[in-house]
Amino acid sequence: MKGLLAWIIFGLAALTCLFWIGCGMRDDLREDDVFRNIIQERINLAQSSGDEVHIGVAGDWKHQNDILQGIELAAEEINADGGILGRKVVLTVEDDQGTVNGALTVAQSLASRPEITFVIGHTRLGLNAAVAQNYEFYGILCITPNTVDTHSTESHFSLLFENGMPPQQISGAILNIAKENKWTRLGLIYAKSDNAMSQARRFESMANKQEIKIPLSFAYQGRGSGIAQHMEHWKRELDLDAVVLTVDDADEIPLISACRVIGIECPFIVTGEPPANLKPTASEELGTMYFIEPVIYTTMTKEVNGRFQNLFGQTPPINALLGYDSLHILDQAIRKADSFVPALVADALRDAPVKDSASGTLRFDEYGTAIKRPPHFKKY
Repeated sequence: MKGLLAWIIFGLAALTCLFWIGCGMRDDLREDDVFRNIIQERINLAQSSGDEVHIGVAGDWKHQNDILQGIELAAEEINADGGILGRKVVLTVEDDQGTVNGALTVAQSLASRPEITFVIGHTRLGLNAAVAQNYEFYGILCITPNTVDTHSTESHFSLLFENGMPPQQISGAILNIAKENKWTRLGLIYAKSDNAMSQARRFESMANKQEIKIPLSFAYQGRGSGIAQHMEHWKRELDLDAVVLTVDDADEIPLISACRVIGIECPFIVTGEPPANLKPTASEELGTMYFIEPVIYTTMTKEVNGRFQNLFGQTPPINALLGYDSLHILDQAIRKADSFVPALVADALRDAPVKDSASGTLRFDEYGTAIKRPPHFKKY
């Protein structure tokens, strides 16, 4: 009797499990149907004879509003000229606050709206890989205006295109400076993130091939990370020719200042543009510094400068030009494809070089990374 009761209990438990598994399978199927329906609706709207093209714009606008200004200027110009293939550009602006959670929330919000076919974003390094799968799954083409994420390029997303400067080109430019100055020992301080660490490993690999040693490779996480306590050790134990900084913009000058206070006199190479408030005489106080300045000033940018100045009251920073450029690159690809269907526009982006670009002529490689003229550094 006890055995029969045990079998009955076991059978009921098994049926309960099967019921819940079945419910889960039906939930998955319902979700798949939702995804397919949104993708199909997006394609249908792209192929329709509508009078608007909806583009999501996502970034950290509290700290990188200049990128948004560049995109808005480009949209205004395109609409004044009749739109893209006769469709007015409508921007849906979302602020991801520069965080992974914020980016994922924004990506989900944009992806769930079938009228949004393209996204320009996100603007913080390290967020591309977090959101690329979401956009890919929903059939949205995404162009990042100013970043290249090592993880996302390695994953080879077919609808992700990155308009930043490739890490290998930045590394090559730094190593050229080292060779010109006959430096053989470089320090490397970089932000503590998966993406930055991956780029650091790439830089170290390229340096080793050129017989340049990296005796200091330090993963850094914010000014409060205790980095200052290591500086005395570096000064005492390491004979560095220069230090490469790949850190948050707000931390570059404080870190250099802290090093100078304790007597570290070697040059600093910063893999970012100079702060807007950096004076031409900054080297008198902070010593020799190099800041990266991508080769982006072309005939087009000279024309844009005046319009940007009139609209926003300042000369456009490099990031503003990259935002401006990204929308015009998308415009050209849509015209080349003669279609608003993301997959066809992606094929057009990979098909031929982009000639009318604020960065000069560029092309996208098989991973969707923009290959441009190498960056150069300005010495302070």
